[in-house]
Amino acid sequence: MKKINHKVSLLYTKKREKHRLKRLKRPKLKKRNVQSTWKKRIKVVLPEILDLQENRSQFIDILGQVRKVLLNNENFLIDHRNLKCIEKEALLVLTAEIERCSRISGIKLRGMCKYTPKDSSIRTLLKMIGYWDYFNIDLNDCSGSYHSDKELYLKIVGDTVISGEKIGNLITFFEGLICFDEETRDKFSDAMLEAAANTVEHAYKEKQVIETINKWWLTASLNTSTDEISFIFYDQGLGILNTLETSQRHIKLKRLVLSWIHEGVSKGGILKNLVTTNLSSYKDERRGNGLISFKSFIDQVEDGELTIYTDNVSYSAISDQICNYNSSIDGTLIVWKIKANHHTNKCMYVKGATAREE
Repeated sequence: MKKINHKVSLLYTKKREKHRLKRLKRPKLKKRNVQSTWKKRIKVVLPEILDLQENRSQFIDILGQVRKVLLNNENFLIDHRNLKCIEKEALLVLTAEIERCSRISGIKLRGMCKYTPKDSSIRTLLKMIGYWDYFNIDLNDCSGSYHSDKELYLKIVGDTVISGEKIGNLITFFEGLICFDEETRDKFSDAMLEAAANTVEHAYKEKQVIETINKWWLTASLNTSTDEISFIFYDQGLGILNTLETSQRHIKLKRLVLSWIHEGVSKGGILKNLVTTNLSSYKDERRGNGLISFKSFIDQVEDGELTIYTDNVSYSAISDQICNYNSSIDGTLIVWKIKANHHTNKCMYVKGATAREE
């Protein structure tokens, strides 16, 4: 049997005890509880449907949630999984609000594949319209299919100035898909430049309820199955009605006193007059004639519609319909929707399949 050296054994024992005592003296480091940190995140869950008419209150509530978590610098995420239907105009307003709040709070947005939409058509819409790209979020590694055969998009753009390049990109986008005659093309260009110019010159001039980043946003699309063309313009300024009432105070007074008597001086009535008459004009003759230029383009083509949303009211020009809502949006949203055709004798028609593929 091997003899035990008690001196060596005692030496090792002392060393172990010293190490044990040192460990006890060290401050205990709290283990990071990943699960508890994750639970503290505030989740903004997007509903199945986001639109500005049928589910308007729900959409306004979502904008409020986004505003609250971002401006309070909360640890948050936006859950897109339930989305099954979203209007492009609602998507543009949502994009603008996310950008505004993240810019003001200095938050860098990040994306997670786990919270992208389950519905393949919504995944396609968000990807092709540039929703993720606009926020510099790379979700290329996310699983899921994308089918964009039926709809072609101009990716969302925004700017703080009258950008000839970005407005030009819109015209170039459509000229690759449809044919305009010269007069229609000019009216189309006038309408878009007027929207941008009105934003830059008037929308953000006065003191506002919300802090803004003084931008406008734009997107467009062509549905190749229905031949419907749509283009959407949005700003978060004071809104057309408030801008007009600030410069012409008598309009506000008349509206407040007489709105219950005559539709013409109600909010909807004033908005209608802005679109159909020269109530708003400019000294610069090179500019369009206010909102008339928006309707002028629609009048030039067949089967089109122009809808303007501002505050808690909207006006659709061709159907001549005024809608009042219980909730308001910030700024002004302008939506053109046109049904194109394939007849070459018309002022605007869809190019043939061969031309489109090129």
